[in-house]
Amino acid sequence: MRKPTDRMASVFVPPYPFLIFSAFCVVVPTPAFVSITARLLLSFSMGWARLSLALGVRALLRPPLARDLLRVAWRFRARGWWRRPPFLPLPSREYVRWRMHTAYGDHDAVPPARDVIRYARWVGTER
Repeated sequence: MRKPTDRMASVFVPPYPFLIFSAFCVVVPTPAFVSITARLLLSFSMGWARLSLALGVRALLRPPLARDLLRVAWRFRARGWWRRPPFLPLPSREYVRWRMHTAYGDHDAVPPARDVIRYARWVGTER
């Protein structure tokens, strides 16, 4: 059994040195990594959270697309959104369900990211 003084004298080697390294460094992903990640996210079947993540990655890569996506989000906001919690300009659930039914034939459909991007670009060229 080791004595407490022996423990203090020994060199501390963390079991996972990469965790300590990453805690002190800022890791910036390369554009190729972000592009591959976006393609992987777009290839899987998506829920609303995954769709939001995929659109966010695409918006980081292309600032003009981010502007167009924000314009679309602002168009879809519910009236009087500032009066109701969560006090965010989100569309009403009924409106989104109606839009999904008219576009995809299913109230619970989640649009592919490509369709959302295509619509956002169309909205951006409108002005």
